[in-house]
Amino acid sequence: VVVQSARSNTARKSSLDIEASAAIDKAREAITSFLANRPDSPSVQLSALELDIDEATRAAILGKTGSAVMIAAKEKRIGFIPRLDPIAESMKKLGPTGVEPGTLARFMVAETLIDPASKRARTQGVLNDFIARQPDHFFAMQLQADMLAEKGDTDGAIALLQKIVDL
Repeated sequence: VVVQSARSNTARKSSLDIEASAAIDKAREAITSFLANRPDSPSVQLSALELDIDEATRAAILGKTGSAVMIAAKEKRIGFIPRLDPIAESMKKLGPTGVEPGTLARFMVAETLIDPASKRARTQGVLNDFIARQPDHFFAMQLQADMLAEKGDTDGAIALLQKIVDL
């Protein structure tokens, strides 16, 4: 019974891996098609990056356990750092009205995951640009307040949140 259960679990895992690979292939095809038509779209660039991160992390963890998983996944993500700057520049080029808030939030998460040492400098640069161009950009101000609070600048965060309330 134990051997049969182990075989069943292995078969289920293999089936899930095949399904995941097929889903990744379909997503990659769609993203490649979108990138061909809109190469400067930060949302599509970010989707491609997120897919590559997921795929690299998945590949890094196969056959590894414990801290080896974390080390391998981190080494894979470091290779994605150069892709962050062009996405940030694309967002700046489109400006605050051309970038959906969700894209900016996804970028912040990706930057935190890929390059934690930067302390979200790229995201902060995009936020500063957006707020300079559109001072009452609610979402950019909210993200900036969150980042200030995380850095311990509660007074700055509260002042920014109060400004949002006053809008």
